[in-house]
Amino acid sequence: MDYEDLNRIRAIDSANLLSLLDRLPQDLSMGWQRPLDNFKPPASPDQIIIYAVGEAAVAAELAAAYLWPLSPLPIRVAPSCDLPEHLSPQSLIIAAQDLHASAEVRSVYDKAVKQALPSLAIAPEGSDLAQQAEDHHQPLWTFQAESSSISQQVSSILRAITVTLPDLPLDEQIDEAVKVLQAEQAAIRAENLNAARNPAKRLAGQLMWRVPIIWGSGLLGPVAAYWKMQINRMAKTRAYAEDLADLHYGGLNAIGQPNDLFDSHRFQIIHLSCSHDSPAIAQRQRRATRLYREQGMIVDRTKAAGEGRLAQQMSLVQIGAYVAFYLAIAYAVNPLDAPITDLLATLE
Repeated sequence: MDYEDLNRIRAIDSANLLSLLDRLPQDLSMGWQRPLDNFKPPASPDQIIIYAVGEAAVAAELAAAYLWPLSPLPIRVAPSCDLPEHLSPQSLIIAAQDLHASAEVRSVYDKAVKQALPSLAIAPEGSDLAQQAEDHHQPLWTFQAESSSISQQVSSILRAITVTLPDLPLDEQIDEAVKVLQAEQAAIRAENLNAARNPAKRLAGQLMWRVPIIWGSGLLGPVAAYWKMQINRMAKTRAYAEDLADLHYGGLNAIGQPNDLFDSHRFQIIHLSCSHDSPAIAQRQRRATRLYREQGMIVDRTKAAGEGRLAQQMSLVQIGAYVAFYLAIAYAVNPLDAPITDLLATLE
């Protein structure tokens, strides 16, 4: 694929998804600066539970992973579509939705409101969840459906949590993350035509006709899940995400079985890393990389930019979004089309 042909890129990307990617830094700031008029968190919260599916769930996992060592309260991204039987009235429920409707999230949000639990809905303007919150006269934060991005969802969730926990000021961390994303874009935007000097285009080219396996752990575990989701969605091709801890107790035992399945030309491993990886994670990466390379598999490392934890996490989120986009362009498929998702919505 000729990545230097902007006209070809724009023709394939007929809905101009690229403009949304180019707004990732701006959207991160926008979600953080939203007004707080209609949201009053519980006075003494004892836990925060976020219900979400799809990209909104990944945004929630990103926020929770970042806040894990900082928050004095447990922050859970709920794995089910129901409320636990015994919930304290001081539990804050956040229902988050991306551009795709979610009956599961709406159902659990309705139950939370009926139980008079403190609740906040974060949803696209005009969505079913937004209408539900308005009908219940509950706090609602909305965003424009056509301009939503993962960074705005992450910063909106972080904003809600830090309003609830005022001893967690994140203004400096958000500022650094925005600056890092802006600087990173100079190298990876489509206008940087030379694929050899554009790391996102170069990596996308390497992933053509291969099955990407994304490694991430700890802070970067949800980032690996985001890469997998975006490659599936945009490029319409298979991709997998593995946590390094699980890999050591599961995936590594499957090396080479059967041999032809692990043809070095069919799989490529991308391990995401940052300076905040624990020594244990770094050691797992080194060991796993050595074992896979000895089997002839391609293992590449993608390192985060920036210094702070949030900046490094969002740096790799942004790179993943551009890699998935360029891979879609390489396969000549519209990155915004989701024919199977649309089909599923019509099935009984």
